Amino acid sequence: MLKKIKHSNVIRLLEVFESSKHLLMVMEYAGGGDLLKLIKKRGGLKEQDSKFIFKQIAYGLSHIHCRSVIHRDIKLDNILLDCEKGVKICDFGVSKIIKKGQIIKEQCGTPAYLAPEIIIDTGYEGFFVDIWSLGVLLFAMLCGTVPFKAPTLEELHKLILAGKFTFPIELSNEAKELISGMIKLEPTQRLTIPQILNHPWLKETNEMESESEDDSPDKPKEEKENQEDLGKTPGA
Repeated sequence: MLKKIKHSNVIRLLEVFESSKHLLMVMEYAGGGDLLKLIKKRGGLKEQDSKFIFKQIAYGLSHIHCRSVIHRDIKLDNILLDCEKGVKICDFGVSKIIKKGQIIKEQCGTPAYLAPEIIIDTGYEGFFVDIWSLGVLLFAMLCGTVPFKAPTLEELHKLILAGKFTFPIELSNEAKELISGMIKLEPTQRLTIPQILNHPWLKETNEMESESEDDSPDKPKEEKENQEDLGKTPGA
């Protein structure tokens, strides 16, 4: 899977060495720690800071999906930062290459981020489970905690299947709208990644990045890379 995926917002596999006893994978270095550590330190991020990070995650996930891969473990721990606050999605241990229309039945992922269709265990299709997890992740970035919490796994599953959660009053209406558009019980009603990236909440981020990155030699390549991904059909 890592050989299929080459994107600036996804951790890169640089080299593989194999011996009779070991398989050594040389990965790209991300020296800024993971997003969970940052959230714990700050107790949640300001919306403007979250926009900059979240947009990169969405672009990385778009590329992953366009390579017919579902991640299935999008969470704070699996978002690494480099020393310049660039985002690197990592840990493809439960990821899967899928075909269009394929029904998947494996139950995997992190409990607080699980989509309801995984819990129901009747099979699920497509990339919708990653969108649910992406919504949970954005909530955690802004609020410093996940939307669904319970003392036992059974109670947690009940909360997720009910799909009800509350927002802190200080969040903007646009942020609430975006999160609610991803955390929907019906998979097909969840926002697509192009809809997420075109959401009004990210509009200001687009303008700021275009002003601040005009002198960056990597920008044209990254913009072309992301536009190509958004124009493709995931799983095709």
